[in-house]
Amino acid sequence: MNKQGRIFVVGDIHGNPKIVSTKKFPEGKELTKQDVVIFLGDFGLYWSNPPSGNEVYWREWLNNKPFTVAFLDGNHENFNMINSFEEIPKWGGTVGKDPHFDIFHLKRGHVYNINQKSIFTLGGALSIDKAYRTENKSWWAEEQHSKEEETRALDNLDKVNWEVDHVLTHTCPDDIVQWFLDSPNSSKFNDPVSRFLSFIDNRLSFKLWSFGHMHNDRVYERSPDEIYQCHYKIIRELEN
Repeated sequence: MNKQGRIFVVGDIHGNPKIVSTKKFPEGKELTKQDVVIFLGDFGLYWSNPPSGNEVYWREWLNNKPFTVAFLDGNHENFNMINSFEEIPKWGGTVGKDPHFDIFHLKRGHVYNINQKSIFTLGGALSIDKAYRTENKSWWAEEQHSKEEETRALDNLDKVNWEVDHVLTHTCPDDIVQWFLDSPNSSKFNDPVSRFLSFIDNRLSFKLWSFGHMHNDRVYERSPDEIYQCHYKIIRELEN
C-alpha cells in the first residue's frame, strides 16, 4: 500500500521562503514530491517582471526541495505574472504552473483533492495600503475575486454538496476577523473578500479553515467542528 502524502501550510512569506529551510522545517527533509507544502498567499516570488535574480534563486531553491510546492495568491502579488501561467489539470481541478519550475498556483474557487483531502481554495484580499501603491506596478485590482471566480466557487461547492475537509484562503470570513486583529480600527475589517467568505462560511461544512494575511499565529474555535487557524511563523500539518 502506498503511503498517503502529507500536507503542510505556511503563512505569508513576502518573497522569503527561509521558513521552510531544513533548519527551520526539519520535517521537510523527510518528505517526498507526494507531500505538498502550501503557502497561503502573499507568496511574493512573482513580483518583478522580468524577475529579479533573488526571485529566480528562491524559486529554484523551492523547486529543488524534496516536497511539492503550491501557493494561493494573496493581495501582494503580481497578478499579471500569475495569471499568465499555463493552466493544467491537477489534484482534480485546474492549477497554474510556473513556466520553468514545478511550483503550482492553487486557483480561486476550486475544490482540489490533495492526498485524499478535499480542499476548497480562494486567494486574494483587500490591500489596505493601496493608496500608496501604483496600479499594475505594486498593486493590482485582481487582488479581489471577480464575479466569474465567485460563480466558480459557488458552482464547485454545489458539486460537493457544500462539504469539504479543509478550506484554504488568504484572508478569513468577515465575522471572525476580530479574533485575529489587535487593532479595532484596522482597515482589514472592511474587506469585500472577507464578506464573500462569510457568505460561504454560513453554508459550508468543513473541519479546519486555514489562512494567513493577519501576520499572527492564532486559533479560534467556534465549535469543535468549526476551527479557524491563522498561520504566520508556525508551519502546521493538515492532519488526517
